[in-house]
Amino acid sequence: MRTKLFVAASAAAMAAPVQSVVLEQTEQRTIEANLEAMAGYFSASEDYLAEGGKDWQEAYATGTVVVDQKLANESSLYGGLGAIALGTFGDGDAAGFTTGDESDVDLENAYL
Repeated sequence: MRTKLFVAASAAAMAAPVQSVVLEQTEQRTIEANLEAMAGYFSASEDYLAEGGKDWQEAYATGTVVVDQKLANESSLYGGLGAIALGTFGDGDAAGFTTGDESDVDLENAYL
């Protein structure tokens, strides 16, 4: 019972923290950063590969910088650039899809 309660409390405490911060704000321009991160620890006493169990961690962090620039003709230019970093660590997942040493950083979005 304590283990289930600990897992539920941990999951609630680690729910996707998201932050949005205004870096600059003037009459002509607004620049903001949006950040999100998540991490999880997983354990299985048995796995699908008959190797006797796995312990692994998964994590990601993503961020986007957004700019809203007012133009002279009363229109505006709006754009953003975002990246994501993610990885799996430890033994790899119980199904054998990961080995525990995967990590990657990619451009997630770019728009005007």
